[in-house]
Amino acid sequence: MTTNKPFQLGSVSTGTLKTEDLLPKLSDTLDRLQGMDSELTLTARSSLNPEDSYEMWQLLNEELNVFCPPFVYFGAHPDDPADFGFWVDWDALHDAVELEGYWDTVFNPHNDKMLDHSNSVFIQALSKYQVTVMDLDGNVLWSTI
Repeated sequence: MTTNKPFQLGSVSTGTLKTEDLLPKLSDTLDRLQGMDSELTLTARSSLNPEDSYEMWQLLNEELNVFCPPFVYFGAHPDDPADFGFWVDWDALHDAVELEGYWDTVFNPHNDKMLDHSNSVFIQALSKYQVTVMDLDGNVLWSTI
């Protein structure tokens, strides 16, 4: 099984809500994911006006979410609004599995993994919070294990 993760789950910026601290870190993360500097990140780094800074922060958040695989979002941690990063959307994951009716079977050791038809991914779970999500070729998109 290969890993095809363009990002790592977890924090990108912690301990601050100041846009002058957040914009460079979010810009660096977006540039790394895109493989190059973009007009958005160059503008965000040079943004001095507080009103423009907030708009840049919103745009960077939106762009970073484009890179998220199923059941992952970029934003503030649910327990710490000053901790920005890539986080598992546990509610969406659990809802998808329950919608497919798989929680009873996904934990069966004889079932290797389940297919989530709506997201075209395989979900392998040891428990509700020990999960690996793979594309249909078996490449790991993200894992908490």
